Amino acid sequence: MSRPSGVPERFLTILEERYGRRVPVLARDYLNDLARRHPDTATELGDHRFDGQLPDLSADALADERRALGGFEARLAAIGPSTLTTEERADAAMLADGIARRAFEIDELREHSWNPLAANPGRAVYLVLARDFAPLPDRLAAVAGRLDAIPGALAAARAQLGAMPRVHLETAITQFDGTIKLAGGVPGTPDIDRVRPAALAALVQHQGARCPRSSRCRQCRRTGARSGPRRSTASTTGTWCTT
Repeated sequence: MSRPSGVPERFLTILEERYGRRVPVLARDYLNDLARRHPDTATELGDHRFDGQLPDLSADALADERRALGGFEARLAAIGPSTLTTEERADAAMLADGIARRAFEIDELREHSWNPLAANPGRAVYLVLARDFAPLPDRLAAVAGRLDAIPGALAAARAQLGAMPRVHLETAITQFDGTIKLAGGVPGTPDIDRVRPAALAALVQHQGARCPRSSRCRQCRRTGARSGPRRSTASTTGTWCTT
């Protein structure tokens, strides 16, 4: 039997050492889905198939991911525990925990609705630049893809956010400063020079849309509006600035 395609070879070696030949197809499908939906995580794990993409934090994408997790959970449950060794049962439980954890993040934690730090693309760009896994021109091509995706990714994330803790808002403003500097300092190529202006404009717009009762709220400074939380009476929270 040939090995499943798509997943990096070293991942399959580890999975086969743990599960034998009974689980690799499910593991392949799960890892492929994880990498496709979370390209930054894939890059960090050494899977470079999606280095030119950013995660999709839109409502439709999260709902689709949740449905996929339910499918993986059902497939894993269908593997009879009696057919597995003690070690394989422990590993299957770990995989089940990973699926359940992500389902909890979507259903209960819902970080996409209150944590503005989650949408910061700086880490995704940095991972491609900092790691010497491919020649620099190839990595810069991937960076261009991620810069090109920034406007759409931030707009989708912004549509999901509601009331947010003030500390997260203020931390996000500072961290987006770093991302703006990082994007502005990426070595130029024709592709990067083409997409960088829109990426920088989207980053500045996204950063300025936060209003955490801070004098650094660019949007409120620009319009002369009083900086403060919108649509919220809690003194420790802010919401998206609408001025």
